[in-house]
Amino acid sequence: MLLNAKVWLGHEEFKKLADRYAQITEEMGRLQDAQPEIKKKDFDFQSDQLQETQAFLALAREQLRSGTAGSGAWIDQGLRIALHKDGCRLLEQLLQDPGLDIPGDESEPGEKCHPKRLKEVQTVLGTIRLNRSYFYRGAVGEELQGQGRFPLDDALGLINGYSPGMAKLMCRAGAMSSGYEAASADLKAYADLQVDGREIQRMINLKADSIETHARQCVPVQPVKPVDVLYVSVDGTGVPMVAEEVQGRAGKQEDGSSKTREAKLGCVFTQQTTDEEGRAMRDPDSTTYISSFACAKDFGPLIRAEALRRGMAFASIVVMLGDGAAWIWEIARTCFPFAVHIVDFFHACEHLSSLSEAIFGKGTQQAKEYRYRWQAYLEVDQVGALIAEAKGWLSQLVGEGKETLKEIGYFENNQSRMLYGTFRANGYFIGSGVVEAGCKTVIGQRVKQSGMLWSLSGADNVLAVRCALMNGDFESYWRQQGFFPAEMKKAA
Repeated sequence: MLLNAKVWLGHEEFKKLADRYAQITEEMGRLQDAQPEIKKKDFDFQSDQLQETQAFLALAREQLRSGTAGSGAWIDQGLRIALHKDGCRLLEQLLQDPGLDIPGDESEPGEKCHPKRLKEVQTVLGTIRLNRSYFYRGAVGEELQGQGRFPLDDALGLINGYSPGMAKLMCRAGAMSSGYEAASADLKAYADLQVDGREIQRMINLKADSIETHARQCVPVQPVKPVDVLYVSVDGTGVPMVAEEVQGRAGKQEDGSSKTREAKLGCVFTQQTTDEEGRAMRDPDSTTYISSFACAKDFGPLIRAEALRRGMAFASIVVMLGDGAAWIWEIARTCFPFAVHIVDFFHACEHLSSLSEAIFGKGTQQAKEYRYRWQAYLEVDQVGALIAEAKGWLSQLVGEGKETLKEIGYFENNQSRMLYGTFRANGYFIGSGVVEAGCKTVIGQRVKQSGMLWSLSGADNVLAVRCALMNGDFESYWRQQGFFPAEMKKAA
């Protein structure tokens, strides 16, 4: 009970407190045994069931009155531990109450009942021990094996020996901490729950599919209502993988191999207004995310479904934002054909630098001057004039000018998406910073930490849970996993 107190107290003081605590607990037990036994048909709460808590409070009161409590830093921690111990005892008594009507807790035809099968269950209060009935039916006909069931486990929604409340905490910690061992440490520090990091990983992998399915189908936390502008933005970032996940895949390594797989991230957010200078302002808490390692062809319908879930059909304007990657604009063409398509302005400016350096030489004054000259063209919808000037200089170059042609092609392919003067005048965002930041916060901070190597399914699962958390869909999923189903009640 007082183990955590040892952190603040010296060994001798701790030993005295522990001995005194044991003495008080024993005295209270004798007093309760001396009272007349009260028999009750059903489970009912009694104050003497808080034996651990009462003993701890007596000890704390004694220490405070005598002035030997020290800083008192151990009191709230010790009280929490005592309450958890009493809570475990109360929960055991509640769930083992013989008057409890458990759905399916009787033999069906062909089944044999094996009563009082012991199970340790990890809950948010700690470990409890339950005796429950096991029903088994042998193999029939062409069945290869028989079937068994634990009705109490099913009624409680136990998941591999964990209560739904415990599984929820494990999934949250596993998705939001920097790693599974960090998640284990967080649960211990914040809730005094001891769970191995590998168990948290198994829970994430077990629950991710159902959490993701729920998140993509449920009604958004924020009610859908008509908005002025709804934005869709997508990007991708490499996630380090174990060797078998990248075997035979082309990549950016010197030998042409790859060490990563691209995780695609899509985000949807809304805008209702601009600031005093006419610049777009994102609505607070309006951004939701989806992630996937799917190819662009399969990812497009996913982000479209999220946009529809968020109310795309009610938006006055839909804007698609992205960098110049071809796969992004193929998604735009097939899934958002009627949206306003905008290439990220800052990526376009990076290509201006590459273009001017390809023509005039890296680091030259002329390259710098033309870079800013052509940026001014972009800002007033004159991308056509930019292309014409670049082609004029191309004719004067000695050699093939492959890099120059490549950069000119970039602007030619995205010309209609670079009308930045018009876009700004209409009050639209012209940068894809929201999804780029998401690649760092949603993906990078969880699956791109130093030394991490992932399986494809492992990374996909933890990112699915992380997106559900950030979107506000995580809590509604667990509300559907109710600890006490409506059918579980007292027998009449």
